[in-house]
Amino acid sequence: MTGQSEEERRALRAEQRALLDRITDRSAELSNLESDILNEERNNNNSLFKKVRFTRELGNDGENLVAISGVAVKRSAQLSQSVSQYSSSKICERLRLEYGGHEDGLWLGLGREVSSLFRTVPRLDFLCGPLQKPEKVKKVAQRRSKRNDDDEDIQETQYETVDQSTKTKRQEEATNHRLQHLLHTLKAKGAKDSPVDVFDLCVNPESFHETVENFFDLSFLVKDSKAGLAVDGDTGLPTARLTDQPEEALEKKQTVVVLGPQDIASIAQAWEISRPTLARTHPKRSDDDDDDDAE
Repeated sequence: MTGQSEEERRALRAEQRALLDRITDRSAELSNLESDILNEERNNNNSLFKKVRFTRELGNDGENLVAISGVAVKRSAQLSQSVSQYSSSKICERLRLEYGGHEDGLWLGLGREVSSLFRTVPRLDFLCGPLQKPEKVKKVAQRRSKRNDDDEDIQETQYETVDQSTKTKRQEEATNHRLQHLLHTLKAKGAKDSPVDVFDLCVNPESFHETVENFFDLSFLVKDSKAGLAVDGDTGLPTARLTDQPEEALEKKQTVVVLGPQDIASIAQAWEISRPTLARTHPKRSDDDDDDDAE
């Protein structure tokens, strides 16, 4: 902030204020797209900026820059409004005008013109199939009472899918069958009175994907408040037990369990699991199901 006298600074500020007044007073004229005055005033401001040495004059330059920017915004708005709007009909009319009298015809003439710009001949492709995916139908959960051999009412959740394919319904039936099988297994192991070991219950040393399914099925029972999980105070291992709804329903919490094939093999060895507790019993299949699989 040196190299300039007070007189030079006052003269510079006077020129800057005069420039700001011109821009403000002639805003409409400067916004005209046909006018070159904006470029002249912008160059004048750049010339004055080269003389700036002190903060006060720098502030004046900033005010001039803001005014010039405001005029530029107005010019941009006029520029966007002045651009012609094109439509498909106008494009076709222009093509016929340019290439309609071509000796090779419209499309062949156009192709020859653009052949140097493309490696292959431009073509049109048609879209096959529906434009929208079919709407997914939500599953409807229905609860019904079922009596077991001991004449006890067991609340059973049946997941029915409305308007789904036969294959999808078969998958839902298989899930329901696994859940009921898991419930009966827990009851047979006395899980109503004493907790059972989760790993001993769910791990299948012969099948990794069935082990994963068992853990998912157990999580569904916990979600429906039909089973509860806890950690054994002596061993520190997870246990599961049957619960009564809703009196013994536990607070729902999410826990992420990471188990890989090697982890399952290590657990099976440590727990000495030779055969799975949840031996799979698949529902009876109909002849129609066999035909679907053959297809």
